[in-house]
Order: sequence, then C-alpha cells, then structure tokens
Amino acid sequence: MRPLQICDSDGHGGAARAARRLHRGLLALGQESAMLVREKHTTDPEVFAARLDKSAAARRQRRRLKWIEKYWIKPHRTELSNSCFSLPGFGYDLSQNPQVLDCDVLNLHWVSGFLSPPAVARLQQTGRPLFWTLHDQRAFTGGCHFSAGCRGYETSCARCPQLADDRLELAAAGLRESALSINAQEIVVICPSRWLAACARRSALFAQGTIEIIPNGIETRVFQPLPKAAARRQLGLDPEAIYFLFGADNLQEKRKGIGELRDILKMALAAGNFQALCFGNTRRQMDDFGVPVNCRGEMMMMRNWRGFMPRRTLFFSRRWKTTCRTPCWRRWPAAPR
Repeated sequence: MRPLQICDSDGHGGAARAARRLHRGLLALGQESAMLVREKHTTDPEVFAARLDKSAAARRQRRRLKWIEKYWIKPHRTELSNSCFSLPGFGYDLSQNPQVLDCDVLNLHWVSGFLSPPAVARLQQTGRPLFWTLHDQRAFTGGCHFSAGCRGYETSCARCPQLADDRLELAAAGLRESALSINAQEIVVICPSRWLAACARRSALFAQGTIEIIPNGIETRVFQPLPKAAARRQLGLDPEAIYFLFGADNLQEKRKGIGELRDILKMALAAGNFQALCFGNTRRQMDDFGVPVNCRGEMMMMRNWRGFMPRRTLFFSRRWKTTCRTPCWRRWPAAPR
C-alpha cells in the first residue's frame, strides 16, 4: 500500500511531528509511505515539498487573506481565546500532484494555509480514500483552532464569540464553505483523543461521517525508561531533587494552562527540594514567569528526549501517562461558562 501523508510541514509544530512519526512508522512496517508538505524542514527523502502556484493571481489572493487576518481578525479577537484563528480562503490544488496520483490512500493532517475546502474537494475527486487526522478543531469550525467551550460549530458558527465584531460573519461563511465543498460522509476522520472525537461527532460538518479514535504514535525505541541516576548525570541535574517537567511552544496561549501551572510550581518550590524544567520555544517567555525554571530549549533531536523522562520526575502534560512510566498531570480543555 502507498499511503500519502499531507501536512503543512514535516517538522514545525506538534501536528507536523506527529504526521511524520506516522509516516516513519508506516515505512518501518514495510508500507510505501510518502509525505507531501508545503514547507519541508527535514532531509527525509520520502518527504516531498509541493510545487505551489506562485502566479500573480495566487499571490494576490494569499495577500488579501493575510490582510483580512491581520487587519480584521486579530484586532477583533476577544478575551475568550488567543489560540490560532485562520480562514479557509486560500488553498493549493494538489489533485494533479505526482505524489497524489501515485498513492493509494490520502491522509490529511494539519493543512491550514495549505488546503482550502475546495482543494480538499478536488482531492476527493481523485477517487482515492481520504482520511483526515485532526490535531485541533479547525477542520470542523469556521475559523478557530480551539473553540474554548463554544459549541457554535454544531450548528453554523454564527456570532462567533472569539470575534468582538463579526458583522462580516466570517466564521459562519468559513463553515458554510466547508459544508458546501467537502463530501464529509466520504471522509474517515481520525482523532487522537476521545474529547476531540466527541467534538467532531457533534459538529455540523462531520456528524454524519465516520470518526475513529487512534492515539498518536510514539517511538518506543526513543521514549523508554532509563535509570534515573544515569539520566540525571547525562543532563547535569541534581540527583536528589524532585523535578517538574513541562513543555510548550507558546506560554502566552491561554489554553495551555500556564497560569495554573505557575501557581502549582510556586507552592511546590516553596515546600521542599523541587525544581522546574521546561522544553520548547520558551526561553524568551520565561523572564516574567515568576518561578525559577531551567529552560532546555527545543528538543529537536529525539535522542535528547531519552534523559528527560526518568522515573520519579513529574511531567505536566495533556496526556494521562507516558511510555517512560513518568507520572503526569493533565489539564482538561476549557469548559463552557
């Protein structure tokens, strides 16, 4: 079988890394997997950068969309959420791409800014089975990537609570375009969590479709228990301290729960020999965090993760457990108020 993973990138962001892990896992199982991206960051020979339309008309259309997002959406965002909000107004037609024509199965991932609803529809017209692995809620909303408790996506996304001024009804128009363009009943939607699957099943777009729950894959040869003493020596950590480990790409994003985490860390650090570790794109954001934190930066090389998960280190995550037997604290997504 020749599956094709389609994602905006192969290395930037959690969705891209999850898609590439799936791609590499399929290759390890003997499948002829390939990956098609808008931006290629790795040297993987089975990852292909799409040839994009760079005509003057395409540049104008993309520039207009960016203007709308910069001068209308961003100035009108409410306090409900500051997570990504993107419009579906531009996408590239990949239906005649050589990798698309050569594959047996299409698997979409995070495709905002890469595929619009009409572009997804053109992929459906190739006749190949289409799976869509969701990494956030954007596929079934009118613009938000995280609904922050709003359930407007179950009907029409009218009067979007994330936009203080939605007189143009951009969110409703975005969801309407998806409903008119995409044959949602012919797509198998893959969700990595029960929560996201429940949202998709309630959505106006995917309510009548097929939705499956498949957790993201993990490289067990990388994420595995190591002796705590050896791991701490490797990282230069205190052998006696209790460490709290957390990670985030953007500490300013409200849904990450950084405010609650800060309060927990303050209490813990005041109580004993506790220390805080973080990974991710956080170095510049830690100055005002209010808690001393050892920042390790982005863990781009997977082998560097091995020492970050020794047992008896508490890992703050949105998952319940890790393959390294490390206890986790999970923050649930925001609930409606």
